[in-house]
Amino acid sequence: LFELRVDSADDIVRIAAFLTTSLVATALITKRKRAEEDLADSNVRLEAAQRIAHAGWWERDFTTAHVTLSDEDCRVFGVQPVDLPEWHGRWLELIHPQDRPRVAEAAAAALPPGGPRYDVEYRVVRPDGTERIVHSQGDVTWDESGKPLRQFGVLQDITQLRQAEEELRGAKEGAEQASR
Repeated sequence: LFELRVDSADDIVRIAAFLTTSLVATALITKRKRAEEDLADSNVRLEAAQRIAHAGWWERDFTTAHVTLSDEDCRVFGVQPVDLPEWHGRWLELIHPQDRPRVAEAAAAALPPGGPRYDVEYRVVRPDGTERIVHSQGDVTWDESGKPLRQFGVLQDITQLRQAEEELRGAKEGAEQASR
């Protein structure tokens, strides 16, 4: 099909360079493919862990006003990712009216350098009317002048925990009243 001729020593160098480059490129492609597969597997495990723990992550970019929520956070809030435009205002609307001032205050207090960490528990009223109780924490990153650049945090649905605590309190109160 083809003929390979070596007419000079330069041809041998070119062939060796071609073969070496081919081997290196193949090794790099294989390594990259393996890394992509490992990353995909890691993402699947992360999504499963978030679903099991009822915990997700969120990120707020102050330079673009863009907010990103994990799939689990979307589930907790009862929204689809496509519902996220202008998320900050939408988020405030989903917070129980009695909790909004406290949550907004905690969010604002976390923005200046040296401020407290954003760490707040509040009730979410989903679009379908169901309520969830969440605990959210986040850290802010600032530029050199102290302007907030981004905030990254986690949010966990603790509804079942709070319900179990309430049931336990009720059972204890019932037991105390019965023993009187």
